Amino acid sequence: MEEEKSIIVSHPERMQLLLNTLETNASSLANDLGYKNQMSIYFVLKGRNKITEQMIKKIIKIYPAVSYLFLAYGELPVIVPPAIAQSQKNMFGEVSNLEGLNSKLELLFKSQNRLLHKMDNIEKLLQEVLDRKGI
Repeated sequence: MEEEKSIIVSHPERMQLLLNTLETNASSLANDLGYKNQMSIYFVLKGRNKITEQMIKKIIKIYPAVSYLFLAYGELPVIVPPAIAQSQKNMFGEVSNLEGLNSKLELLFKSQNRLLHKMDNIEKLLQEVLDRKGI
């Protein structure tokens, strides 16, 4: 016989259960996740907002033992075994590294474009000087 999975549909209930399981409060969790204030957590607790994918990534990055399936879909348990926690940590670490790499590439392209623009300006100035000298 298949084991029936418990699911917590309500995002506020999920967030409250997460806080209880981690033995923390909204303010501490928000601080751990790098939020400026606790409003993001508070809004989930009050039902105004849902737990977002971005929030899930931050939670698992800081608390890799917290189940992705719990955060995203409400599937219990809240805490996963160490092997799954390590897999989640690796998965979200790789995503984080790729996002960081993408940001660095964007900066590199912007710098490259600025340099190309400056080189064009220098080339134009040199051509003006050569034209004035009749070369």
